[in-house]
Amino acid sequence: MITQSDQWEKGHGRIEDRHYELYDISKEYFEQRWKNVTFRSLIKVERTRINTKTKEETKETSFYISNEDSKVGEELFEDIRKHWQIELNNNIRDTTFQEDQLKTKEKTVSKVLAGLRTLNLALLNKLKPKNMVAQLEKFQDDFKSLLNFLR
Repeated sequence: MITQSDQWEKGHGRIEDRHYELYDISKEYFEQRWKNVTFRSLIKVERTRINTKTKEETKETSFYISNEDSKVGEELFEDIRKHWQIELNNNIRDTTFQEDQLKTKEKTVSKVLAGLRTLNLALLNKLKPKNMVAQLEKFQDDFKSLLNFLR
């Protein structure tokens, strides 16, 4: 093991501990089919989550492989964390904005709608509402509250 890091976070009704371990695998043997890939780093992430209300504890372990140099350990750990934010944003686009429900063959319309969803998501992330759907409905019902927020 080259380096390790622990991160604690409290929010969304849980306490989460993420323990990262970084390994240099640049000198390891890989099958011939991987000869053109330069695997350099293996990252192990152990997540322990405690529900603050029920005190229920869950654990999971994930492994990530990268062609990034293992000397950038903290950056790799942060990239893994950012990856989950992207997945969360995609989930919001699918569930809250129901992105898959509206289909169009017009590329321009698709691009404009994608841009509007991205803008909405950025605004909501800045506002940090407890319930995004409820916040969107409030903006729909009270346009002045949206304008005040935008100011």
